[in-house]
Parts: sequence; C-alpha cells; structure tokens
Amino acid sequence: MFLASAKVTSKVASLLTERNLSKRLVYQANFQTRVEKLSNPRYSPLGQEMVVIQDENLAKENCGQEYIDQIVHGGKIYILVDFDFYDKEIQNRIETKIEFKVLGFKKTKTFTKLTREEKQNTRINIDAFQVGGDPSQLDAILQDAQSTNCSLDEIDKCHDIIDRLFDYATADGRFREQLDHSPLTYITAPYEERGFRDLIKSPNPILTGANKFAHEALLSKLVRQQGFQDRLEELIVRKDVPPDQLRDLRNVQEDVIQNVLVLKEAVKSCEINPNICLTVESNTNSQLILIQDSSVNVERNLYQDCINRVALGYEGAFSKIFAGTSHSSCLDLYRNAESVYSLSLKDLKLDDVNFLRYLPKIRSLDISDNQISNIYPLRYLSRLEELDMSRNGVSQVFALGELDRLKTLDLHHNNVTSLSAIYSLPLQYIKAYANLLNLDEVQSRFPTATKVFTYDEAVVEEADRLISLGKIARLQFERYWELRFAPVYYEDSNQVEWLPMLPAVELYD
Repeated sequence: MFLASAKVTSKVASLLTERNLSKRLVYQANFQTRVEKLSNPRYSPLGQEMVVIQDENLAKENCGQEYIDQIVHGGKIYILVDFDFYDKEIQNRIETKIEFKVLGFKKTKTFTKLTREEKQNTRINIDAFQVGGDPSQLDAILQDAQSTNCSLDEIDKCHDIIDRLFDYATADGRFREQLDHSPLTYITAPYEERGFRDLIKSPNPILTGANKFAHEALLSKLVRQQGFQDRLEELIVRKDVPPDQLRDLRNVQEDVIQNVLVLKEAVKSCEINPNICLTVESNTNSQLILIQDSSVNVERNLYQDCINRVALGYEGAFSKIFAGTSHSSCLDLYRNAESVYSLSLKDLKLDDVNFLRYLPKIRSLDISDNQISNIYPLRYLSRLEELDMSRNGVSQVFALGELDRLKTLDLHHNNVTSLSAIYSLPLQYIKAYANLLNLDEVQSRFPTATKVFTYDEAVVEEADRLISLGKIARLQFERYWELRFAPVYYEDSNQVEWLPMLPAVELYD
C-alpha cells in the first residue's frame, strides 16, 4: 500500500431532534487522517478461479463488481446534550431564550427568571461515544466527570464535562491521535478501472480442451511468480538480511519482475485468442527465467549460514550437540529440522544463538555455561517447555514473554534486573538466584511455581533432591539453611554430586 495525499479534516455539525418535553442537541465531529491506497492490487485465489470458470452469475455472487481500492483512516465522535423539561410551558420559554453554543452553553438570564422548582425539574443529560480509535479515554472522561446529569440550578457542574469532551474531540494528541491506523470507511472501484478484466462480463470466447489447460497453467505460473514478488518485497526491507544476500535478493527480484511481465502478456494473449493458448504457453516457457525456491527463502539461507558460523565454528560442537541423533551434517540437520525436539548446548562458549530460531519444534533447551547476552531469537521457539540459560550474561528476558508453553526456567547466575516480562507465563518451576532482582517484588509473583530466588533456597532444593534419591546418609545439622556450613555424608562415593553452595563435603563409605 501507499499513502494518498490526505490531510486531517474536521467538521462539527449540530442536529436538533425533538421528543415530547425534551430536546436533544447532537454534536458530530468527523476526522479523516489519511487515505491508504492499494499499490499493487491483483486477483485473489477466488478471483483467479472466477476468471477460469467464466460463469457471470457465480462471479457476481462471489466477487461483486468492484474491489477495495482505498482505505480511509479516521473516526467520528458524537456528543449528546439532552434537555428534559418539567412541562410544555417551560420547554417553550427555554427554547425561545436559551443560548446554545457549539459544544457548550451558558448560564443566562433565562435560567435566573425560572422558579427554583422549575429549574430543579429541568434537567440536562450529557453523553458521548466515538467510532474508531480506543474509547477507553472517552470512557474515563465520562466516569471521572463531576456530573453528566444536572438540573438548571446546578448547571455549572455540567460545564466541566462539556469542556472536557470538547477538548478531547478537538485538541491535538487526544482523539485524533488514535486514528492513524483506524479504518473508517473504504473506497471501491470497478475492476476494469485498474486494468482488471471485469469479472462480471465474459466478452472473450470460452476456453476448451488443451487450450484451457494451457491457460490454467499460465495463470498458475503467474500466481507463483507474484508470490515470489511479494516475498521478495518483504525480505528486501528486513534489517537482518546480510548485505551480500541483499544484493542477491535484488537480482532475483529483477528476474521475477521480468517473469511477471512475460506471463501477464501471455495470459492476455491467450484470453484474446483462446485458440493459440497452447502455442503461447510453449513459447512463454522458453522466455521465463528459472527462479529457485531457495533463492527467495532467506530464512533457510540464514539458518544454514548461522549454524555453520555459530555452532560448527567451535571444535567438536556438532557431534556434542547432536550426539545420539541421526544427523551427520548441517544440511542433513536442516532437512530434518522439525524433528529436533531437545538440544544441549551447554558449555560451548556460544555467544550467538540466532540459529535456534530455525529449529521451530524444540521443547527442551540447555544453553547454560556460555557467553550469551542476547536471547532475542528464543522468542521464535513457541513450543519451548524447558529452558536452562543459567551462567550467562543475560540482562533482559523480554524475549521469553511470548513463550506461553514454558513451564521450567533456570536463569541463575545472570544479570537479570526484572522478571516482569514473564509474570504471565504458566511457570511451574523457576530458579533465578544470583541475579540483580528485587527479591521483595518477585517473591509474590509466580504463585503456583516452585521458586528458587536465593542461595539458601538453592541449598535447600539440592538437599531435598539428594535426600529423595537416597544419596545423603546423614546430616550433621537438622536445619537446611545451616547446610552451607555443614559437612554432608554420602553412602556411595560414586554417587557424589557437587553441591556448589557447600564448602565442606565428606564422603561416607
């Protein structure tokens, strides 16, 4: 899409409607912020199908006669002031003397001439609603107002809400600021106006036999090349594509554009004279430039490049990472990427994990004891359930906020300052001691998870684990928090596991 020239326009109009013993003043403000125009419209798959079928009634039923050409962004706001009168006499007197202002009214002599009873029984009700944008600000104004309903003897109370609504509707940075991406209406155009063949009319002869199949083949190739064109447009504006690959993509884009032009001309010739479709298709095939799928799939190329640079750059890394699997090479792994469910990348001196984003089905991942500071690529591992990223240099965990399947998280010994990004995750276990966290803040979070936020809690957890496995035979102290200073005895020296918090460990045999 591209933006058509458009400027903010506003119009305030009033509409007076009457009911028995009441009068409503409606103020309407219209804002048009911009017009977005389709830059490269083309048939949808349904439209392509209708072109092939050549059924006028069916095409009209499915596609109509026009397509959306422009999207108008903007919004509307309505402010309603209702006057409810005590009786017809008061209504007539006020209608002839009251001074109405645009989005406001004054306390005039008319009101002072009314009796107290008359003023108390003539009420004003104020309401507002908007079309487009976020109505939460408007709702807050109405809720916080001193009054949206008042009698004439306390009309000053209603001046406040009118002034605030007027400010919200017209001031910069308020209602209008919400409307840049808020579709208000659409502008359509006939198919033929932009070079589309009118789907509702079928002036061309009907395609049959081999010529029909040739025509369908040309359309299929055109749709494929247009798909390449769309994909390349997306890739070229990306910021993570290396310069050498960007040059290659631009070269491929030129070839694709040439193919699209050739195919469009072929389809047009075929539709004008169906009897030559078979010949046209044959000639067109020799003019098309071959485009490989891999040349427009930068993810595959980036994956292969990254995993070679990052993982295989460390001696023995591949055999260690994929030990016990059938993968023997980077290419083999790529071909079977979706079969990788568990990875252990522990202690490989890794400082870049970008290649992980191309292993979409990982459920369990260990990247502990490395030199990683940026975990942004992990946000793409939507199926991740277990993550050990302990003993790295990570300071932010925003990338984990979207991993709604994550249940187990170990991030001890990092530089994390806040866990607010993952408060909503369904964690069942989190280990986060030896970070820069505010313990008072995080202890109350993760109500259903087992939490290890301090060294003492880590010692207790390790002791509980060893006791449950029957590996600890005797403790010198009964209280777990004294374990940091206590010798621990094991039944079998072959079963000794390092307790990092315990300075003294004695074996029992």
